[in-house]
Amino acid sequence: MRKSIIALTILLLFCGEIAMAENAEIRSEGGFFIVKVQIEPSSPVVGTNVVTLTVLGGRSKTAVDGAKIEVVPWMTVHGHGSSKKTRIKEKGKGIYVVENVYFTMTGEWDLLIKIQKDGIEDKVIVTFKNVKN
Repeated sequence: MRKSIIALTILLLFCGEIAMAENAEIRSEGGFFIVKVQIEPSSPVVGTNVVTLTVLGGRSKTAVDGAKIEVVPWMTVHGHGSSKKTRIKEKGKGIYVVENVYFTMTGEWDLLIKIQKDGIEDKVIVTFKNVKN
C-alpha cells in the first residue's frame, strides 16, 4: 500500500507532457522549456545508459544554462524507480548530460525530469517504451 501511495505521489508531481524518447523534443508541462532528449545506447538497455538533454526556453528557444535539473528513472507499471541515482553534468549551451541512468529490468520506463531556473519550476516525462537486455 505504501509503495502505491509513493508511486501515485511521484506520478502526480510529474504529470507533464509524456513523449516517446528516442531523439524526442518535448515541451514542458507549463510550456517554460523545450527539452531535446538523446540516449546512448540509441536503444536503451537494462543497465547503465547516458541521456543528453538540451534545454531551451519555451518561448525564446534559446539555450538555458545554469538550470537545476533532477532526473528520476521510474517504471510506472511496477511502481518503482531505479536502484542507482543519476548524476547530471552541465556542458554549456543548454546541454546537460545525465549519467548513471540505470534501468533495472526490461519493459517501459519513464524519465521524470524536473527543471528549475530563475524561480520557475517545470516538469517533463519522457517514456522509453522498450528497454531491452
